[in-house]
Amino acid sequence: MKKSKNQKSLESALIGGDRGVASLFDFLDREQTKHAIGKKITQRGIVLLGVTGANTGNQEKPAKLKLLNQKEKETVARETKKALLTLTALPTPPYSSIIPSPGLSKLNPLNLCAYVSDKFPRISVITAMADCVPSVTDVEAICTSLLPLASMNYKDVTTADRAMLNTLDTQLRQNFMTMINSCATLANGNLPLFALTGVAVRQKGVHHNEQLAATVFKLNTTKGTGKVGVSCKAIKYAKNYIVYYGKGTTYDAATWHSQIGTSRQIISGLTPGEMVSFIMVAIGKKQPGLWAPSQGVNVPYN
Repeated sequence: MKKSKNQKSLESALIGGDRGVASLFDFLDREQTKHAIGKKITQRGIVLLGVTGANTGNQEKPAKLKLLNQKEKETVARETKKALLTLTALPTPPYSSIIPSPGLSKLNPLNLCAYVSDKFPRISVITAMADCVPSVTDVEAICTSLLPLASMNYKDVTTADRAMLNTLDTQLRQNFMTMINSCATLANGNLPLFALTGVAVRQKGVHHNEQLAATVFKLNTTKGTGKVGVSCKAIKYAKNYIVYYGKGTTYDAATWHSQIGTSRQIISGLTPGEMVSFIMVAIGKKQPGLWAPSQGVNVPYN
């Protein structure tokens, strides 16, 4: 059976590992907006569907979120179920560490209700997360109680209402975070599966242990008498840089000197008029980078 363009796009997104998570939600963005939500919501920004954080992989930025109506929730659930069906037909992706990062602290109570209520229909249809604790039903009940208070005008809120609002707000944040962490555990390292919840994840730090590239450095003879500036464009993952300098065009460990510093250094104490060669090398986490060819220059008198 010939696959549709959308089916191919979804499969490509789901297979794509970490980058596929962003592609997956780009796909869901388009499908949910095109088929259910309509131009009015599209114009207000796709953040209304609660998927911005999943696209970025970072904590979500605060925005004016919209509470989805029942029809829109059903559409979100239906599209999530469609993505889940495709996902289950694909090979299991490599294990990934999943650390949810929804950025709840940036949301006021009303936006919090809008945000979490968007996630409930998604999580409810993901069979692997059916046993999350607390359950979607329990957390949704807290949201339902908080919403009327969160929707009130500030001047109409009594002291008792404010106390109850604060209590429910705290409970919703804590319970939702516990629930989504439980979902992450149940996902068992399957990042595309967890991505179906619409919740952002924290990116894991990259440890770069490979040998760094050779620097493209330049020399500057306008720094003063007996001084030469050595600089290069900063190299990613470099901790610092070492400058070797001495007579001749070839490095000699017995006669050459060295200086460690940033990507912009000044070598001083040189003999004016003397030809000196320089080599700048980036220093990585575990080893120095590749060596660039030496460059020679006459040390300035002034």
